[in-house]
Amino acid sequence: MTVQLIESKANSLQEARESLRSQIPKGFRLLSEEVIEEGLLKSISGTAGTVEAAFADAQRLLPPDADVVEKRVLKECKQRAMTVDALDKESAKTRAKAQIGDSEQIIAVDLVTKGRQGFFGIGQTPNRYQCQVMQLAVVKIHYKSKAKLSARISNAKEIARYQNIEYVAAQCSECRKEGRLAVLRGHGVMIGGYELFDPAYNLMTYCPSCSRAVHTINCAKLLSAGTRKFFLCPNCGQPLGPISDTDIERLVR
Repeated sequence: MTVQLIESKANSLQEARESLRSQIPKGFRLLSEEVIEEGLLKSISGTAGTVEAAFADAQRLLPPDADVVEKRVLKECKQRAMTVDALDKESAKTRAKAQIGDSEQIIAVDLVTKGRQGFFGIGQTPNRYQCQVMQLAVVKIHYKSKAKLSARISNAKEIARYQNIEYVAAQCSECRKEGRLAVLRGHGVMIGGYELFDPAYNLMTYCPSCSRAVHTINCAKLLSAGTRKFFLCPNCGQPLGPISDTDIERLVR
């Protein structure tokens, strides 16, 4: 069965779905539909040394077809000082980092008051450091992407045939191996591997003349007549073809 893929974009899922339906050619039907993007309101954040740079950081992550709804500044860029007691500069920086927020950075650590070493650690006091903390600018952009759908479509006649197909197990009268009959129930027609299926499936075909099933590709005989090809029963030489529900039940037993 031939399957085609079509896609649609719109401001909402409903509009995308309507656009998708309008693309389906006459004589084709929808097999399945997949939502790639729902088109809902989303947000993305950016952080940098300035508000402008923070917005640029956020905008580079926006989808190409996004419509910006709102831009907000959550935190302005500014500096503050804090004091930390530690034995050395690195320890002071580590302690300061543990006390600041995710959008803050330590930009400088200066010794303010030197502590006492003491005697073999007795009477020792830590140094006092002043840390310069930079609050980075934090912004948020609210945006809405286009709703996007994809769908698989196929010819309505092919779909109808496939939807009625049933597989039944049977034994090949030629090689005695088990196989499958692909049957259109209620139509009295057997679909062989040569008609709808790739030969790799190696399905079986029924012979109405001698009431036997044979593997279509491996065991049946091929007869060409112009542009048409026929498969003949290896037992009686008659064309392989229709099968009744009664014949199916007997073969399965």
